[in-house]
Amino acid sequence: MIRSPTTRSSAAAALPATENILWLPEPALASCVRAVLWRDTRGANLCEVQRLNFFGISPYFSLSWMFEGDAEQVEAPTVSQACAASPRRPVPGPIALTGPAGHPRVSYNPGPVRVLMVVFVPDALHHLAGLRGEDWMGRTADAREALPPDWTPWLDEVLRAASPERALPIVETFLTARWTTSRPQRAVGATVNDWLQSLALRLALSGAGRSVRQVERRFRAAVGQSFRSLRVQARNERAYLRLREAYLSGNLQWADAAVDGGYADQPHLVRESIRATGFPPAELARRAQHDESFWIYRLWN
Repeated sequence: MIRSPTTRSSAAAALPATENILWLPEPALASCVRAVLWRDTRGANLCEVQRLNFFGISPYFSLSWMFEGDAEQVEAPTVSQACAASPRRPVPGPIALTGPAGHPRVSYNPGPVRVLMVVFVPDALHHLAGLRGEDWMGRTADAREALPPDWTPWLDEVLRAASPERALPIVETFLTARWTTSRPQRAVGATVNDWLQSLALRLALSGAGRSVRQVERRFRAAVGQSFRSLRVQARNERAYLRLREAYLSGNLQWADAAVDGGYADQPHLVRESIRATGFPPAELARRAQHDESFWIYRLWN
């Protein structure tokens, strides 16, 4: 894996000293793994609110190893209403598989955590493990039960590694060996948009039937969402990265950002941001910089 610059929350104003790291994959895994994330909150003295974790809609599968601590799924009427006192249910662990999400989500950590998360390109697990995106929309399960039996020794080996330095080579070796023999032709990784165009072409050229409806059906089976929905997510991802850069530079003009991002106008941008993350873009940009619970938005690139 290629290690990106480390993001330490203590570097931002008044944020606890948590450790949040993102690694990007080597070229051999770029069409399989979107990123690998690490979060360590030991010694950060987080208050109840700071133990929340906010996530937007996502086309990705993720595989998480909880080396230390626990996670709980927060149940609230809306993401913006989620709080530490909201009803919660345990996340299966210590190794959990999470499918694509059509709605923003919130989790909670009762205590300190050390967690490693591998984020997969949407159809990668369809090729590697036979998992269909449409069967996994909004689901989280024990990875040992969800993945094929021959994955279990690897899952346990990563858990025993107990640190990212030891775990990453194990992750990379296993996935590279499997992806080399399983990857589809014309596979392209990196952003949602890169992957989306590649998958659409592959599905249009494969299978017994190439009508728009048949391609759309194969698309939804593989990744759990429609092509149109994923195009919106790709636009949201591009827009967020541009907005964050403009916000940090102090040159953010919302009307210009909406047009540059492919939205009809500023209200259109606001509506899409709320649907994707639970928050309007201005509030999301502010929270991403100053709210510990939005650590993943600071880290994602």
